[in-house]
Amino acid sequence: DAFKKETNYDFTSYADMCNAVIDYVLKYISILEKWEKVSFKYDTESLFRIFCANEYFYASFHSKVEEVLFGEQAREKYIAWYENNFERNETRKHEEQSVTIFRGENNDILINLKDSYGEVEFTLEQLLMIKNSI
Repeated sequence: DAFKKETNYDFTSYADMCNAVIDYVLKYISILEKWEKVSFKYDTESLFRIFCANEYFYASFHSKVEEVLFGEQAREKYIAWYENNFERNETRKHEEQSVTIFRGENNDILINLKDSYGEVEFTLEQLLMIKNSI
């Protein structure tokens, strides 16, 4: 991110990738806000998106979530896991990663990230806090 700012080169940075995922999640949340208009077509009030880009969009987002919610050590632990399992592992280059958006018991919006690393759940307010930290 700093190199991009210093050089003005046009490439996708860590912050760009995080923001791209957050923007998708916020679009899905806007759909959830109007759920009653379409809910009769579906079994459950949850929306999800599967990320499978070859670039590091999801991994960048997940690492930022770890950092903001749990601290820099948690972020570094996730990054080390990702590098060992995907970056440097020729037999495992693809990972299914999902983001599920749903309403909690108090009708609040919750976001759940899930991959083979584990699951992380957080609120819309925390998502906006993550976006503002970028």
